Amino acid sequence: MKRPRKKILLTTVVVLLISAFLASTVYAAWVDKNIKAHYRNIKINHNGKPVNIEKGYEPFIIHVNGDSKKPATFVPVRALAEILGKEVKWDQKTYTVDVIDKEEKPDQEIANLMIQLISKENEIKDLNNKISELEAKLAEAEKDKVSKRDLENTENYLRKNYDYYKNIDFDIRLYESKNGIEVSIIVDLDRDYSRWNSLRDRDIEDYIEDIVKEIQYDFKDAKVSGYIEDKRTRDKLVDFYTDTRNRVVTSIKGSSGYIRDLDDMEDYLNNEFGRYEKIDFYIKLSGSKSSVRVEIEVNETDWKNLSVKEQDYYLEGIYDAIVREFSKAEVYGYIDDYRTGKALNDFEFDSNGKLKVW
Repeated sequence: MKRPRKKILLTTVVVLLISAFLASTVYAAWVDKNIKAHYRNIKINHNGKPVNIEKGYEPFIIHVNGDSKKPATFVPVRALAEILGKEVKWDQKTYTVDVIDKEEKPDQEIANLMIQLISKENEIKDLNNKISELEAKLAEAEKDKVSKRDLENTENYLRKNYDYYKNIDFDIRLYESKNGIEVSIIVDLDRDYSRWNSLRDRDIEDYIEDIVKEIQYDFKDAKVSGYIEDKRTRDKLVDFYTDTRNRVVTSIKGSSGYIRDLDDMEDYLNNEFGRYEKIDFYIKLSGSKSSVRVEIEVNETDWKNLSVKEQDYYLEGIYDAIVREFSKAEVYGYIDDYRTGKALNDFEFDSNGKLKVW
């Protein structure tokens, strides 16, 4: 039995369509074309700088569809991507080129080196700061340091130039102390008692200040302290030191225990109180150590030109000097005009040291 003609024809058409479809599919995947490429030493710059192209990947020119008026420059994808800093991946299964942006990651080794560099720079900075601190401390120590040789030189200079003052012999020694320089000045009161006793406080202060200035000339701003001492008894007659303002502070121990009687006290008072506010006074003492009578002679006009406060201050200074040596003494007296003998005032101090003048 024969098949119908229409059925055979339909089968043929279907087969032809499938064949045509398969043929078109293969053509889309694989197409061979002959193209004419022109290599003309094409150069590529990146940001104005020439780029080296690996041999075999050089750019070339073709004419689209063979039309010389439509030139196009071709560069291999991988070569161009690397120039632009991209990553290229090729998928063999799908025949796909994937151009990927590279992540901007700093080189780890460079990063580690940078961290180490910063750390070392900080260490160097710390070391430089410590060096500066140590140099400052060293400079301060050197400034305050007193060498034995320098101290001996200064001592020799003082012994040569200040060992004799107001007809009194002094023995001067210098020592390095914890706080600076200590000065020991020795006087022999068994030999120079009367001359020492005749010195005014201002004379002693001037003498000490001159010595301190000489020391600080050699040892700038050095702290100086010291004393004047009797050779035999080792009694301290004077203490002195430089204060925070570099001023010399002197403490004179009255007559330093060497006023033995009223005659010694009289000499002392005339040295210390024989001139006051440019006025001359003459002082005589009588009585005993327990009852001291004070006679003061002065020009009447000069005395009356002093204010009451100045007169009281002068008399109180005499009283303080007397009771410093004779602590239980009663002190009283009078003031006369030295030319006429006229009585100007009488005065006395009570047991509490309060002055009464009439």
